[in-house]
Amino acid sequence: MPGQMRHHIMLYLAFVGVPGLLLVGVLHAGRDIQPPQSVGGRWKLAADGELASALGCAPAQEDDPVVLRVGQSGRNLRLELRDGKTVALQGQINGNQLKAEAKPKHEKTPAVRINAQLDRENKPHALSGTVEVAGCAGEGGPTGTVPFHATREVTTGGVL
Repeated sequence: MPGQMRHHIMLYLAFVGVPGLLLVGVLHAGRDIQPPQSVGGRWKLAADGELASALGCAPAQEDDPVVLRVGQSGRNLRLELRDGKTVALQGQINGNQLKAEAKPKHEKTPAVRINAQLDRENKPHALSGTVEVAGCAGEGGPTGTVPFHATREVTTGGVL
């Protein structure tokens, strides 16, 4: 075999064979990794009326349902809790446990923390947990923990 041909074979093995072996190794090492649970989408909350009042730092809107919108990227979550006003939260999902919080940006915004457990056994999926609200600073607003239950809204194409 001429030296030139051997040189090309060695280059081929270096540039194709080694990355191929590395790829097989990475796939083998990650075979047991589980993706995080999917919670993205719109959720309808059933909670005590005090929740809407505490979140808005004002009387609750009787005809507006409390809605939770969840955006998800891997384990990281961005949540919007709406009851006429919107509270933005950041959080994570670990297994079936969801945790998120919003720190007040100004005195009219309450500090809010959500702790919930995902129930994937039921269709549509459900979240059960608590919303902790530390009242509006400067107004002595409501403070407390309100239990809630949320169901994932289903679209015509299936679950979000």
